[in-house]
Amino acid sequence: MFEKKPDEPSTPAIFSVEVERNTSTEIELEDHGVSLFIPPEAVHHNDPCKITLTLLRDPPSVDIQDDESMACYGIRCDPPNMTFHQPLKIRIPHSTLAINPDQVKPDIVSHVWDSVNDLPRTSRMRSSSSPAEPPYCRLYKRHLELYIGHCAEWWVLIPLEQQVIRHQLMCTPYIPETVERGKEIEVHLHVHADVPGIDAEVLQEEKLQSYRKAHRSVPFSIISHSGDVTVARDCKGKTAETKLSLKEIHSRMRHNVILKVPPSEDDTPFDVVSISVTQSGKQGVSRSMAFGIRYEGLSTICNPSRY
Repeated sequence: MFEKKPDEPSTPAIFSVEVERNTSTEIELEDHGVSLFIPPEAVHHNDPCKITLTLLRDPPSVDIQDDESMACYGIRCDPPNMTFHQPLKIRIPHSTLAINPDQVKPDIVSHVWDSVNDLPRTSRMRSSSSPAEPPYCRLYKRHLELYIGHCAEWWVLIPLEQQVIRHQLMCTPYIPETVERGKEIEVHLHVHADVPGIDAEVLQEEKLQSYRKAHRSVPFSIISHSGDVTVARDCKGKTAETKLSLKEIHSRMRHNVILKVPPSEDDTPFDVVSISVTQSGKQGVSRSMAFGIRYEGLSTICNPSRY
């Protein structure tokens, strides 16, 4: 049996910086590969002010089309409604593979609170042609640069028809730290964008549920214009499978697929679980992993490739 489980909300990554009008400032959130550059004369105030960036994974109510992808973190810049004399540059890693990344022109979504009407306001536009005219976004091989002119929530949607051929994912299974014989086991298979920081987030969340990594993370590269992804589980010949649609993968950075392993019916000290992840289509792509589950509270046996 399978179940798609919404990701548990994790503690957002937040960093703040004091900014002075006549000096440039740069700060980096190394664990997530995100950086912020504030040029001189960007802020209005003569006195120092604080600017805060928060990394976001769950987009607001944005209609993500079949031909586009959310392949990087969203960014919330505070304080609300603050504007800048000079654009701020934000560097964000992404998980797409493009033939000519410099030719990709993303859509940029901003989400702000309208204090006059006391309502949220969302706008969406294609990137401008110059960083001097924000919002502007330039795609590079493994990161993008986003230039903004005011504080808001910002999301970059990458159009798939523009040179984008693949998305880089990572697949990691987790199992309970203690496994009792005769009980059904839930394996948590995390499928997420291959960008810095997510694997550590998942590890921390699973530790809070008394789960541990059962196998090293396996890279999986999906073709942007191919078929859906099938996740299959096999244990002692008992198989089951479920699907992740291509639109689901393009619309969210993280997916948690629950794989239910039936209770063991004999006295063997451990069982071997095999998982395969396959994308359908003419250029079908498939990756697999196998790991052992030892019963009666003993340690997990893993494929040596975990190390």
